[in-house]
Amino acid sequence: MRYKILIVEDEPVIASSEKQCIESEFKDNEDVRMCIDIVDSRSDALLYIDSALAERKPYDLIIADLNLKDSDSKIQNTNGYKLIKQLSKVPNSPKVIIRSAYSSYRLSKELPLSELLSLGCIDHIEASSIIPKSGLTKRDRIELIGAVTNLVLKKKDSMAKHRTFKYGRLKYSYDKKKWFCDGVYMDRLVFPYDVLLLKFLTNQGTVMKVESIYKYLNNIEANYKTENVSKDAYAKKVWYRIDRLRKILNTYGYADDEIIRTSPRGGYFAMYIH
Repeated sequence: MRYKILIVEDEPVIASSEKQCIESEFKDNEDVRMCIDIVDSRSDALLYIDSALAERKPYDLIIADLNLKDSDSKIQNTNGYKLIKQLSKVPNSPKVIIRSAYSSYRLSKELPLSELLSLGCIDHIEASSIIPKSGLTKRDRIELIGAVTNLVLKKKDSMAKHRTFKYGRLKYSYDKKKWFCDGVYMDRLVFPYDVLLLKFLTNQGTVMKVESIYKYLNNIEANYKTENVSKDAYAKKVWYRIDRLRKILNTYGYADDEIIRTSPRGGYFAMYIH
């Protein structure tokens, strides 16, 4: 599952620390692919969000600093507040976590909870007024990871409830654990190619390195050894599986690289479609 986050923060050390903190938490999670962008102004944030919507790859979450550059003393006049106010007017706007040096008490006095919720804000991280060298305090890290993890789990649960996954002419039924093409059961798409295809398509657009594909195959098949295997050897094994998957898809009318493509940077990826 791809999860897109936009960090809006004008302090580079904080923005970098937030990104590293989240990426580190999810780096070993094969089910979640984090895509994190950073901007330092309200105008750039709106450009990124508009671009993501145009590409049909919207952000799932915005982590916004209320105290952006040239902010006013009143919360309602800060650039961070203006940003989330504009975001609330965007169709299917992403969730927002606000971060600021304003105390929760002051925030609750100037911005009622009902207003924050109506603007899509689902959490507030009360930051220290003094920026530590690490960018985030231990408390900041715990609160940030807790909030992000909760949202990621909610998205996964929401996707699972739909019980089907669609990709052009293809549809996967989680209940039946079967693939269908134009509504017809794909009986040639057998294990492990059925789950390998699902892995690619649920992470479409994301390049999967040969090493990660090999590890994934090792997790679902008992005959893949991870120790004392040369890079060339496991690259050939992965290539064989990809080649077989493409040939199976050929029988359903797909060209070799129509779905699974080889990345010039190494590895493979599924062509992104909405």
